[in-house]
Parts: sequence; C-alpha cells; structure tokens
Amino acid sequence: MRRSILLLLSLVVVLGSNVLAVDQKKKGNSGAIEIKDAKVVNISSADANKTEIPKEDPNKVVATVGSKKITLGEVDEKAMKKMPQLSQLPPEMRQQYLPNIRKRVLDMIIVEGLLDAEVKAANFKVSDADVMAKVNEICAKNGMTMDQLKERLSSMGKSLEELKSDIAKDLVYQELFEKELGGAVNVSDAEVKKYYDEHGDQFATKDQVRASHILVKVDPKASEEDKAAAKKKAQDLLAKVKAGGDFAKIASESSDCPSKAKGGDLGFFEHDKMVKPFADAAFAMNVGDVSDIVETQFGYHIIKVTDKKAASKKSFDEVKGDIRMQLEGKQRSEATRKYIDGLKAKANIKYTDGFAPEESKPAAPAK
Repeated sequence: MRRSILLLLSLVVVLGSNVLAVDQKKKGNSGAIEIKDAKVVNISSADANKTEIPKEDPNKVVATVGSKKITLGEVDEKAMKKMPQLSQLPPEMRQQYLPNIRKRVLDMIIVEGLLDAEVKAANFKVSDADVMAKVNEICAKNGMTMDQLKERLSSMGKSLEELKSDIAKDLVYQELFEKELGGAVNVSDAEVKKYYDEHGDQFATKDQVRASHILVKVDPKASEEDKAAAKKKAQDLLAKVKAGGDFAKIASESSDCPSKAKGGDLGFFEHDKMVKPFADAAFAMNVGDVSDIVETQFGYHIIKVTDKKAASKKSFDEVKGDIRMQLEGKQRSEATRKYIDGLKAKANIKYTDGFAPEESKPAAPAK
C-alpha cells in the first residue's frame, strides 16, 4: 500500500475535525495569537501566564478495553508527542480544546491497541533491515544525511529510535491491512473513466498568460503629489524599456514587487488570478508586447507578455493513473474505517464519563 498506514490512521481516527482550527488576532498586541491548521505562530507570554489549568490525576482511568486500563496520563503523554505545540498555548485556550483532543487521542490509543493485538495474533514481524531501508529512503527523498535527519527529528522533539519504532509499526500495519483489506480496494477501468467524464473541469485549464512586470508601488491613500511622483517614475522606467533597455534588468533594479528577484517574471496565470486592470491589459497583449502604464490598487505597472497558453484539457490517458490512485485511496480509507469500527464493536470498551467519542452512546463507566 502506497500510503503510510500511521498517517491513514491519524486521518481516520484523530483528525476527524481540526480541533485547533483558530484564526484569532488581538489588535494592538504585538504578541497576537494566530493559530492555523494547529500550528502556533505567535503567542503572548502575558496571556500564557494569566491562568493555570487545574491539576488532574494522571492515574485516573479514562477507558478500559477488556481488562486493559488506559489512564489520563497515557492520553496526555501521547497528545503531547503528537501535538507538542499544545504546551505553547495559553492555559485558557488549552483548557478549551483539551477535552476534544483527549477524546481523539484516547480513540487512537484504543485503535492502536486493537490493531497491535491483531498483528500479534497473525504473527506479523518486521526486520531491522526493513526499518533501516525506510529510514534511508526518507533521507534520500529529502536530500539529508543521517545526522541531518537526527537534527531535524530533534527539532521536532523526536528521536531516531522513535522514528524507527513508528516505521516498524507502520510496516506491520501494512501487512495486516493488505491481508484484511486487499479485496476491498478494487477500482475498475469503468469507474476511472466515469470519474473523468463527470469531473472534466478538474482536468481543464483556462487561457493563460506568462508575463513580467515592473511595479512602482504607491499607497491608494497617498497624496496626489506622491501619486504623481510615482507615476512619473514609472513613465521614466517605461521610456528606458521602450528605448531598448533590458526589461528583466530594469525590473530587478527598480521594481517594488518581490518578482524583481526573477527579473519581474510572474510565471503563467489565468485571468481571474490577477487584479482585473492588470489581467485585462495582459490578456489583450501579444507575446513580446510591452504595455503602457497600468494602474491598479498596488501602484503603477509596466507589463511585458512573454508567452501564452490556450485553454486545454488533459486527455484521459494523461490522468487515468492519478484518478485510479485517488479512487483507490478513497476506497482504502473507507475500508480502513469499516475494519476499525468492526474491531471496536467486538471489543469490550468502556469509557469514563466525558471521554466517550461524540458518536458513541453512553457506556458503563470505567473502573
């Protein structure tokens, strides 16, 4: 199976919803909070010291699976390994999201335990050589030496031995799923063609233009005097271009756009990817043409069109392999979820109040 099983499990079990999807900014505070996709960008140290999370007993049993007890301490330890950024959150925010995070991490612990039991029963094993082959593959794909990999892992709060342990588990889960789900993943040629026919817009591109530009930036709220000065600068630069000056060189020396690092090159773009005055001008030009001054909300532009691509659609033969992989991935995810649900249904799982998954009916409290 091409996809990482542990990653698949995370998607199926843990990341059902983005429990840390927040985009909050506090105006007037240089330590503004901005969290997106569960990544902490910046947090005010003052906020972090406002409150403390109430102490909880790490030995508290939050669930039992048969005779096995799972404690709050185990859940919190795994949560911190999976999401080390939790420790950086202000206490009040951490307290807000912690219940949902704990439920999802608890579910992952339960699922991994059930899968581990199935792996043990089937006597699946993996060799150290197979694990190291995967480690070396990771290094090769990322252009890293082993020491660089260790350094990268350390920056993520992880050791090489932990990575090897994850890989070993991933490999035995692959064996288990291949045995249990092999027949469940079967995409026919007809299904691939049907998807292509029904989702043709996904494989089509609109007319595109490739252009370079020189920008003289001016604030829309600038005074008329400042706007006039900026326009005069743009006109002087245009005169240099018209006189035979090297457009890329002039752009790299005088443009106020980051594209100056590439001689003003913006690459290919569709009409709706640029502001309308800019796009209207660029799409009306022929390859090699240089525009007059074009005004947008960003300032004054000089545009040079360097290439064009007509609207097109990729053929079925070009994309059928990608479509098959996408459909197989969807089937694999659905089959994995059903398999895991089946294991959970057969297990004697009991949750302490407040720790049962949202979709579960109330169960007898764990003791």
